[in-house]
Amino acid sequence: MNKYYVSISYSLIDTDTENDDSGLVAGVDEQLAIRRVGGFDSEKIVFSTGVEIIDGLTVDYLLIVVAGIDNEQLIRGGYTVHDVSAKYQMYSDPPLTLYLAINNLTDKYYANHSTIERQGEYRRDIGRDIRFSLKYEF
Repeated sequence: MNKYYVSISYSLIDTDTENDDSGLVAGVDEQLAIRRVGGFDSEKIVFSTGVEIIDGLTVDYLLIVVAGIDNEQLIRGGYTVHDVSAKYQMYSDPPLTLYLAINNLTDKYYANHSTIERQGEYRRDIGRDIRFSLKYEF
């Protein structure tokens, strides 16, 4: 019988911030600069599923949906990211496992909400990311 799993999660984090000008640089709101308010105000849905297609071959899918932020301290657009991965474990002695993952499958141009912004610009996450690895146990 094939093994499979499905999970879904929802998180909503809404924090209150206070201006904190007690740092070393006058006029700089230390709370927002250091604590990255975008990492604390978020609404996210994560859906994950996987199935063992044949003995030793597992395929997984991950969907991440993040709502946009539009408050006084930070404005960021929402984004959706799709990841797929596969693992093939050869049942030999010693065991050998092959991994292949494609993160950001649709090559979405987005920025994680915890990325620091400077003068209206912020660093975007990398585009499509393909990873391959081999694990050999002895």
